Amino acid sequence: MMSPKTSFTTETLLELVETQRQWFIDVNIPLSKEHLDNIKRCSDIVGMDPNAIKRNTIKKRACQILSQIWAASPEVFVLCALSTTPTSLGTLKSSDCVPKLVTWWKTALHPNGLAAALSRHRELLPDQSLGNLSVISESH
Repeated sequence: MMSPKTSFTTETLLELVETQRQWFIDVNIPLSKEHLDNIKRCSDIVGMDPNAIKRNTIKKRACQILSQIWAASPEVFVLCALSTTPTSLGTLKSSDCVPKLVTWWKTALHPNGLAAALSRHRELLPDQSLGNLSVISESH
């Protein structure tokens, strides 16, 4: 756990999502109610219009970051939702977290358990039409 004076950094986020990714190597791990609530909370934030968030700059930043992560990779979005809170994401000072997450994900092993969890809980995920960026769906 970080001390109150320790700032949340992109490096901290990368460590947390890597730990969470490893958790999904076992294919049949069920998500707890807390995990599902975290995904829903982050999905709800992606559904917000950041321009409508006037006074809460941390929430607005979290909305922008989560929307960019969702547009870049639903898998990484879920890992972030399970690894941290929107408030922590909203305190990131750096603008490089999404590109660094994408670069990390390109080289990381994509566990089957994560894909299975996304499939099982897709009703909790943001709509494809939501977010600040258009979502490019890849068909394979």
